[in-house]
Amino acid sequence: MALEKGTEEWMFWRDFFQLCKKYWEIEDTEEYWRHLVDDVNALYEKYEIPFINRLLIAFLNIQNDKYQASKNK
Repeated sequence: MALEKGTEEWMFWRDFFQLCKKYWEIEDTEEYWRHLVDDVNALYEKYEIPFINRLLIAFLNIQNDKYQASKNK
């Protein structure tokens, strides 16, 4: 099974969850966005999983959408 503990896929999901936890609460700072992009790039480079690029881009887009929505309130 591909998602068994210790497999590359399992480690990716663990790391992706940590990324989400770290950046879930959006901060209105350049530093927040710079670190988010740096950490997304590092995660992308760490794993050679075909769908990872789209998943990471989706997370960036969601965070940006949440940020834009908060600005329009």
